[in-house]
Amino acid sequence: MQTAVRSLAATLEPVFRQIHDADAGVVEDQIAVARVPAPTGNESARAEWMARRLRAAGLRRVEIDAAGNVIGSVGARGKSPPVVLCAHLDTVFDSREPVHVIRDGDRLTAPGISDNARGLAALAALAELVASGHLPVTRPVLFAATTCEEGHGDLRGARFLFDTVANGAFAAIALDGPGDERIVTSALGRRRYHIAFRGPGGAVPVVLPVVIADLDDEAGTLQRSIKIVPHRHAGLLTGCLHAVSQ
Repeated sequence: MQTAVRSLAATLEPVFRQIHDADAGVVEDQIAVARVPAPTGNESARAEWMARRLRAAGLRRVEIDAAGNVIGSVGARGKSPPVVLCAHLDTVFDSREPVHVIRDGDRLTAPGISDNARGLAALAALAELVASGHLPVTRPVLFAATTCEEGHGDLRGARFLFDTVANGAFAAIALDGPGDERIVTSALGRRRYHIAFRGPGGAVPVVLPVVIADLDDEAGTLQRSIKIVPHRHAGLLTGCLHAVSQ
């Protein structure tokens, strides 16, 4: 495997030089996309920006799907399973105001400047290399900027993507955050349960301790009822997200 990777790296050395030489432009894209607010579930303005950028990169059939994902491709879709390159559009910051990016030398500071403005800028750069033929490919490549990755977005955009045009993909690579020092090839799976609990009403200082105690009991029951395949990396996390009174 190491020999194959070294051989591939040597073959791609001219491409690596092009990426290095184009970094100033990638940084400008990173700043530009970071300025467009994209809280989870409200990524439409950033999606429009990304669609324009991918069209400028030379991708064909760039469109925004029913989940708000921006998708474009190189090579004929449906001819063979594609390689999917994706980066999420949304940030954990809820503000819908334009973002101010502070630049101090090589240092950029702004909400979401790394997660995931850098991933989106890298996606556009790779799209340009593939579309121009400078990075040759042997199968279709699908580029996607996905919605609702963060928090309770629960990967909604990516789930829709892989249920539709990316179903049966040959491989998938997600670009998330800065740097290439680490490549993650496996992770925990996740199942999310939405549970409504009905308890006594009344003044919060009096009732809340009772409700919390009841919830704790119910959480224990839930943990015993959900079957988890024994594995040293398996886990179950429970928590109270919010409460309402009626």
